Amino acid sequence: MNINQEAVKAHISQMLAQLRQLKEKIQNLEIPELGNQASYNKNTDLIEGSKQQLHHIITQYFKDIQNIYIYLSRFYPTTALKQYMKQEIESIFAQLSEYKKKMNEKQFSQLDYEEFQAANYPAKKDEIQQECMQIQTESYPNHTSECMPNIKVQNRITESLYFGLNQYASVYWPSKKGKAESLFINKPNFFIENTICIPYAQDNKLYAYDYASQKIFQTEMNEQIPDHSSFLNLPGGNLFISGGVNAQGQVLGECRYIDISKGTVLKLPDMLVKRVGHTLVYIQPNTFWSEAPKGYIYAIGGRTHNNFRTKLCERFNIENQQWEEIEKLNDARSRSSCAYSEEQHGIFVFFGTSSQQLNVVSAEKYDLLSKKWERLLIHNQLEGFDVSWGSAICINEDQILIFGGLKDSQYFENNLYFSKKILVYNIQNENITVNDSQLPVDLLPLATVIHENKVYSVGKYMSCVQLPPHQSLGEGAFLVELGEVNSIICFFG
Repeated sequence: MNINQEAVKAHISQMLAQLRQLKEKIQNLEIPELGNQASYNKNTDLIEGSKQQLHHIITQYFKDIQNIYIYLSRFYPTTALKQYMKQEIESIFAQLSEYKKKMNEKQFSQLDYEEFQAANYPAKKDEIQQECMQIQTESYPNHTSECMPNIKVQNRITESLYFGLNQYASVYWPSKKGKAESLFINKPNFFIENTICIPYAQDNKLYAYDYASQKIFQTEMNEQIPDHSSFLNLPGGNLFISGGVNAQGQVLGECRYIDISKGTVLKLPDMLVKRVGHTLVYIQPNTFWSEAPKGYIYAIGGRTHNNFRTKLCERFNIENQQWEEIEKLNDARSRSSCAYSEEQHGIFVFFGTSSQQLNVVSAEKYDLLSKKWERLLIHNQLEGFDVSWGSAICINEDQILIFGGLKDSQYFENNLYFSKKILVYNIQNENITVNDSQLPVDLLPLATVIHENKVYSVGKYMSCVQLPPHQSLGEGAFLVELGEVNSIICFFG
């Protein structure tokens, strides 16, 4: 192959010219050197110093625990000590028997006599006798080995420590005004009825919550709801469910419409793709991007089979009862958090899990006008934000709440632990901040709605969580109310 040296030379010259322009552009950037660099160094030094201090305290603590355990263990007999003393007695017995045998056979020499005298067997006997008396005293029923000091490890505290460290050391992004962005809920509510369906089914019963009386009601159903179905509240106090798995673990595409007041279940056409762990979003009618007179229900992502997460999405036309395919996600994800913003005419999707059982750190938006997915630029992407099985809801024209859920990477004693963080996503500047308040309970949200400027979310919590004796919502279910900043109320558990 002939080398065109002139072409290569021209190409190199062009690249050098472009690099000179980039170098000049960087040199002309006006960045205050001292302020930014000094602030950066100060904060990184603070983190490093705090880490060393915390490490020292933890190391010293466990040294103290170990020393206390070793000290206390000395005062209690053990089977190992008993066996050791038995071996000592047997050893002395064997030595004395050997001397006696030599004497009977008239082979006991002067050297044997000197060794016998040096061994001082009477003193050894006295020492063993004293130790036996000590063990006998300490081996009475009230001093058995069960009374030995034990090490108690509460792994739940470890989980609490992990999330509680946010109160010890955290990173925040100050606003231009110099104060944290406030949280306000003023979203109009299309759930005009007094009750909200609580999609927690147990023993063929479905639960509903009345805002006015703050009471839980239950309805007998005529059909069993599949496990791990996705739920969606609709206007009129009704419930839409889809997907899930059957008793054999097979992924389903079934859809149902439940009349809460009657407890009846209406079978709807199956989804185009069988899925579980998908997120459902309702788009109300009377908007110029919703052609359906009764609105749409969007099914986003999920798991299809063999733990495969999908990018495929579809929507259900409530008017003609038909599913139709829409554009795919940029990133396959299951158990993501989704919120609909009418002002932004879009569906926002946050995080979730991938096919590799890793947390998805990205977020994206589906534009209802262009019908395209676009990636979101999320600033302040900090550890603990990329949760799955959380909930998202748009609370005003600028803010979306993201809360609840878990990190699949967080395992303690083979148990998953949840995040109590309440995150606020600012739609205008694509910024995520952590609210000062936290959820009062570990929560996997099943459904979230707004009613009279308050967010109501129902979900599941861990069985080991200690809750006050409220009205029963079924085993493992919980209803929480989120109001303005620092106004969070636990309702029923």
